[in-house]
Amino acid sequence: GTCACEASQAVVQGAPEAVASCFCVLCQKRTGSAFGWQARWPRGAVKLSSQVGMRTYVRAEKSGNLVSHFCTACGSTLAWELPSQPESLVLALGCFATPNAEPVSPDAQASLKQTIIAPQGLPWDLAVISKTDGHWS
Repeated sequence: GTCACEASQAVVQGAPEAVASCFCVLCQKRTGSAFGWQARWPRGAVKLSSQVGMRTYVRAEKSGNLVSHFCTACGSTLAWELPSQPESLVLALGCFATPNAEPVSPDAQASLKQTIIAPQGLPWDLAVISKTDGHWS
């Protein structure tokens, strides 16, 4: 997967341990959306690299430091480390939206069972999104 400018990348081996959609405030701020999609791999299965350099942002949390890795050129967050899972690295699934990427095999799709982490106390009601005429309304 790559960042928005494609100067930084994450190369993974194997299927992720988990895939989730998270509605926490940190994921909302990271994505600028109501939720973020991410996948967790064992740390040894991920290699981060960059042509322009990557930086880290450390946010002190009660449970430990949350460390984000992002591209210095475009600012895209590629990965982060959770204090509760130091043996893993979490990657933004959006970085795998590559135009020339190979399609995901049915076996890999089966291993990417999604877990929805339900929002707690959102300040708004989530409306049901319906699909009409090929467009989201």
